[in-house]
Amino acid sequence: MNKKYNKNNVNIIENTNQTPNQNIINLRKLPLEIVIHHIIPYTYEQQPKILLLDIKSYCNDYQLLQLLLLSFNQLTILNYLIRFCNDNIAPIYDVEPKYENTIRRHISFSDKSKLEIKKFVYSYYHRRMLTNTRRKLRFLWGLLLPIERTIFLEQTVFT
Repeated sequence: MNKKYNKNNVNIIENTNQTPNQNIINLRKLPLEIVIHHIIPYTYEQQPKILLLDIKSYCNDYQLLQLLLLSFNQLTILNYLIRFCNDNIAPIYDVEPKYENTIRRHISFSDKSKLEIKKFVYSYYHRRMLTNTRRKLRFLWGLLLPIERTIFLEQTVFT
């Protein structure tokens, strides 16, 4: 069943009572054809099961991580997570291929050189280690695969 959308329907979508969020694209700024033919149909597509499992795993495992934060502070957990990603080596010496590949999972870093990734790790995680710790923790947590999150939790909690 194909529905045709007109400008009035899009305006109804745009004028919701939700407060604007900086991370959400303002639909009014996009051409109407893009909204109707590309964005709205995508919202009705079923998402891949592997993506849904990853999202569920992220949320469930992050709740476990928050329980771990009751015993440790965020900076300690972030250091454990960085060492886990870097094959148990402090990344001040080098960025191991495992850590590099983890960072490459982010779309912004998928085509970056090893040197660029190394510079990112040093500047983002080491130069400003005490700032935005929660954001850094969530960023790295989101790049891990579900099995990697589970292994990290098992190694951190049960050892």
